[in-house]
Parts: sequence; C-alpha cells; structure tokens
Amino acid sequence: MKRNNTTSTILGVLCALAALMISVDTLAGGYEPANSLGWPLWNAAQNPMTRRTRIWTSLGEIQETWLHSGYDFRGKVGDRVKTIAGGWVLFTHNLPNCKSLDGAPNDCRVYIQGVPTDSSGNAVNEANADHEYVYYYSHLWYGDDLDAATTPDGAIVSAATRKKLENAGGNGHPVQPNTDVSAGTVIALIAAFPDADGPYENWEHLHLGIFDRLDNYNAISSLTALIKGNDPYMYDAVDPTVHDIYLMMNEDADPGESANSVQPSGECGESPRDHYDIVAEADDRFERAEDLNSGEEGDDWWVPETREGERLSVHEAWYKIQKVGTGLPEEPTVWFDFDKMPFNCMKDPSEWGSCPEFTDQNFWDHSINLESGAAHPGYNYYNIIYNDNSDMANGGIEYENYLILTNAWGIDGMWDATDMDRYPDGQYQITVRALDQAGRMDQRSKLVYLGNGGTCTCDNLPPAIYVKDNPDDDGAIPSESPHWISSDIVILEHTPNPARPINEDIFGVASDEIDTNKQYDVWVRVHRLNCAPTDEIEAKVIALDPAMILNPDDTAANPEYITNDQYDPGDNEFVGFGTDNNMFEYIGPFLWEPNHTGHRCLIARVKFASEGDPADEWGVPVQEDNRYTQRNLQAGGNNFEINNPYQTAKNIEIEFDARTFPIEKPGASVTLTVEYNSALYNAWSNVPGTTLTVNSSGKIALTLHGNKIRLPAATLPGLIRLDASVTGVLPSDIQGTFVVDFSEYVNGVLWGGMSFYIGQVIPE
Repeated sequence: MKRNNTTSTILGVLCALAALMISVDTLAGGYEPANSLGWPLWNAAQNPMTRRTRIWTSLGEIQETWLHSGYDFRGKVGDRVKTIAGGWVLFTHNLPNCKSLDGAPNDCRVYIQGVPTDSSGNAVNEANADHEYVYYYSHLWYGDDLDAATTPDGAIVSAATRKKLENAGGNGHPVQPNTDVSAGTVIALIAAFPDADGPYENWEHLHLGIFDRLDNYNAISSLTALIKGNDPYMYDAVDPTVHDIYLMMNEDADPGESANSVQPSGECGESPRDHYDIVAEADDRFERAEDLNSGEEGDDWWVPETREGERLSVHEAWYKIQKVGTGLPEEPTVWFDFDKMPFNCMKDPSEWGSCPEFTDQNFWDHSINLESGAAHPGYNYYNIIYNDNSDMANGGIEYENYLILTNAWGIDGMWDATDMDRYPDGQYQITVRALDQAGRMDQRSKLVYLGNGGTCTCDNLPPAIYVKDNPDDDGAIPSESPHWISSDIVILEHTPNPARPINEDIFGVASDEIDTNKQYDVWVRVHRLNCAPTDEIEAKVIALDPAMILNPDDTAANPEYITNDQYDPGDNEFVGFGTDNNMFEYIGPFLWEPNHTGHRCLIARVKFASEGDPADEWGVPVQEDNRYTQRNLQAGGNNFEINNPYQTAKNIEIEFDARTFPIEKPGASVTLTVEYNSALYNAWSNVPGTTLTVNSSGKIALTLHGNKIRLPAATLPGLIRLDASVTGVLPSDIQGTFVVDFSEYVNGVLWGGMSFYIGQVIPE
C-alpha cells in the first residue's frame, strides 16, 4: 500500500483481552499536585522563550558519599533561572558572591518556601497553610556587579527581586517579611561551572531540588512536578535500558568483572544455593532523539565527539522471581523509586522510619552547613542502593550504573536462595524492569537453576514454551507493553501446500493490509524458554470482533475460530522440541478467510497436547500468561470505538505513546478524533502537551505533541460507545511507516490497546 500524502492514512488495530497492569506500592507519590510547576531554565543567549530541556544528573545518583538531591538542567552561562512556584525566600547561601561571575558562584544558592496550590497548580490563600515545599536553586549568578539599590529595573534580575533575596537575612534564617516572589520570576542566571583538570569543564547547569517540609525534608523528583508544556520539542524521547542482571554474593564495584559475581552455568543455568544481591545494570537518558548525536548551534561542548549523550539513573526499577513451569510468580518487589528520596537519617540506617523530624535549621545544617559535621542527602543509602563506584554523575556512554534491587532504603537485603521451602529445586526466571519518568520501560530476564549439586541436564528441566507479545518479549511474565503487536502470529497469503517458514524474522502480511476477499495461512511461532525437550505442542487461533474493550462478561463475543476449535492444525510436521538447539518452530498453517471488515484481533494460544484444553482459555490476560499472544489487525476502514463495557459508570482513561513516530520533528503531530462527549472534553481540556478543539463536524479533536501522555480520567456512563479515529501528520521530508500506541484504562486498570501505523512514501 502506497501513501503519497503528507497527512497519512491511519490504520488502527485494537482489541480486548489486555493484561492487568501490575499494581505495586511505591515509597512515595511524588509532588502533589503533579505536573503543575513552571520550567526553571530558559535560554537567554539565543531565544529567551526556549526552555533548556537537557538533563545531566538525576535525583538519587551517587556523588561521592551522598545521593544527588535534584536534577541538573544543562545550559550556558547567562541562561535565565525562573522560579517554578511562588513563595517566600527561606534562606540563601553565599549570596554576596552571586553578584560576580569571578566570585564563588558554584556555591551560590537560594531556597524558596512555596505557597500552597490547588490541583491545577494555582496559588491559594489558606489560613495557617503548611507551605509544604521548599524549592532549591543552585549555581547562580546575578549577571553583573551592581548592588541591588543601583540595579536598573530593566535588568534581567530586577532591583526589587535582588532586594527581596537579600532581605531574607542570611544563612539559616526563617522567612522574613518582603521576601515574596511570584512564579516565573527571574531570580538569577546560571554561573560558570569550570573544572579545567576534570570532567566538568564548561558543564554549566542549574541544580533544582524540591524538598517536602512535612515529610522529613525528603527530596522529591523535579520531573514529577514540572509542567511539560505544549511543546513538541520537550520530552523524554529515549527508553531506559536494562543491560544485564547479576547475582552477587557480596557487593562489588563491577559485577561484570568481580569474583563475587555468580553467573548461571551449564545447560540448566545452575547457581549454588546462597544469599544473593540481585544487581541490575540499567540506565536512562532524558533527551530528544536528535540530541544524542548533535547539539544546538553553538553548543559544541554539549555532546562531545566521544559521547552520544549523558546516561542517567533510571527513575524506578523492580524485580520478580518466578519458578519455571509452575505459572506461580513471586510477588513483584518495587522499592527503587525516585519519586522521592530519603534525606539523611540521623540514626542508624537499620532504624530508618524512626528518624526525628527535621526543623528548618536541621535541614540547613544537613544540606549546606557541612562544617557542622552533617552529611548531604542520602548519605546512609548511597552504597546500599548502588554498588560502590558506580557513579553516573561523571557521564560517558560506557559508564555503568549498578542498582542493588534486593536492598531497600537504608536496609541491606538479599535473595535467600537457601530457603528450600520457598525455592525448591528447579529453574527460576528473574525479571528486572526499569522505567523512566514518562513511564517508558525496558526489561530483561535471566534463568537460574537451584539444586541438584551440579548434575542438572536439560532432561531435569520442566518443559517451558512461550509466544512473544512483542518483538522484545523474552518469555518474562508479565510481558512488556505493548502486548498486542505479536511477531509470532505470522500471516501469509494462502497458497496450495504452503511450505513451513524457517526464519525467525518472518512478519508476513502487514497488519493494515488484510483483505476480506482473500484467504490467508496463519502460522504460530512458538519458542522454548529453556533447553528441556517437550512433548507435542499444539496451537489455536481466534479472531475477535472489533472493539477496544469487549464486554468483560463475554470475552469471546463473536469469535471466528480460525482453527475450528481444534488445537491440532492437522498434518503438522512439527511435534515438539527435542534435544537439538532449535529454539523456535512454527505450528500451522491455519486457513483464515476474514469475514468482518474493520478491526480484528487475533489471539493465539499454545499448549502441550498432554495438557488437554484449558477451561476459559480466552479469558486470560495476555501479558500474564506467556502461552497467549495477540496481534491486532485492520481489514478495511479506520474507525474504532472508545467505550465503557460495564453496565454502570466507570472512569475511562486514554494513554498515548508515540513509540517509533518522530513526534519531536517540526510539523509532526497525531490527532485523536472522538464523537463529542462533554465528560471527555472537560477532562481533556488544558492537558500539557496537547491541543484540544471541536472540529467542523462537532467532534472532539485532540492533537498530541508529547512523547507519552496519560489523559485525565473521564467518567462515562455504562455501555456507552463513542466513534473515534486517529490521523497523523509527518513532515514532508520524512518517509517510512511509524507506529503509535493508544491504551484504555477502566478505573485505573489496563483493559485494551491499539496500535496505529502512520506512514508515507515520498514521491520520486
């Protein structure tokens, strides 16, 4: 199918039987209200209206013997620092030297105690308000040597603002009268950050921190609080990466080289029974995709030739251990969460949770006044969270970041693989998932075998098979989203006596090119999780009616049983995996002639012939069982529905993910058009990263500019069905086909999703 217009044809695919999202308890919820504060750093030299969006160091990274208490926003000397929220100056540090660029600007800091806000971030006047948050700005410069009294009102930092800063009264003083500043006030410029003999030469930046006065002054992630804005150039365009998983008998600087690193060995992946730290090598970048290889004009120092971009710590990570062949997972463990970061506890780390409350003066002493003997934030936790010397602050693409996932805040923990009651002999799959601030993710899994004293062979392992929910799926449970783009349901145009595919990368007919006037051969590609031989493997495939969410009480509504309700496709050459090294095979073909236009959803199920037919087999969430997989299709037409499948009113949320679509490029956008509904319109009004209108047909048109956006919930009545469609615009100089994802949540639970293909071919 050729597409020659800049505004592309959109081909949507959608279905239910989506997986439940894992519900986990996190340490903290971040700033409330989230996404409500102004942006702190603005480019003064080139365009005063341009945000400086690049981040060098993130919350919680190691810096010597403490954890970094905020985010560093990269810029140049003279970039403007604007207050992200209004409030009163709590205290300042080294303020006189802020006037001179040649003074001590690296140590010039301002703390502003915020005013309370409502859920939209607007200041409210509340009697006896708690004024909960403290906003911390560091590495400042006033921009000239003029005294406040003689600074002209037209200066970047006005005389009135200087006077208010100086009126705070000095270090460690409580709020004084006439120190109020409004949100968006320019309070300083950023200073030079020279280090001619080290890695920080010409690395000017603003350090921004947020502290919660009512929660022991714990540090809060700035990125949970800042408005991203209706700006297509400002978002996190890069997924985090989990590079590897290590089992460590003792913490070490480099698990990859350490003698304490126990790597599974032999056919089974044997590991001795011991107490292990589960350590993940994982990192992230907060950058635009095009920033990885080049900087802005005049920013030669931004991305040196030797680097592609600065690596950051991930925002959140969790691990899970599951026994292979049982289908019974351990509860997922989430503790590595930098929505909030503990401040230094004044007691032993093992007593975390019982630290005395800080006063303003305590906070001052423990954050700035190091002469008092106090430590920086997170002093007791840095070598418990990270392996020693895994400091990410130095940057560099080859730099490692090792996270000790079995530990908790201030408390050493281990995986007790000696507990035979909880972990009997057998093979276990360890899955690690990492997430960034935008919810983008990556995961990796590792197989280990406990028991048998070094005598395990493939014959000792439980047979284990899986089908991929997406190309990156390695059999982990739950699989990584999106789970409706399976590469293991392969559709080929029907031919007499079709030959069995032999390559793993066969995709077949594209999801948008299904024709109701044709017959197709459907193959299911099945993988073995380990080297165990298996008995006969069978598959079944159904096609479901188009609906983003099927009626939860009728999950197989109007199915087309492509396999005629039989797992065995008939003359099947493939029986099961033997002792060879082949890790995948094809089951089929299953003859399919689509009898419905519009959206269809193919669901495939594989099993061992000896198991019998599972009960209620089509009601299992795809992500939660790696023997199910899903591929969403389009057979003519491009409309779909947003609906509430229940009899009673529910909260409906839509999440957008640009995935491969180059939404950061000027002129690129995606628009969701929906039949008008006042609840949706009101919920979607004024969402950062979007533009909302009502088009000439009276429909809601929501144009999305950001990389990943979770739209606010709208309460929709029971059984409502709203017609919807998606269109996309690509810049005229970009060709190819790209994918965007939409997901729908009902009362906070993921119920369905769809992928849209947006593409064009540039005419010759």
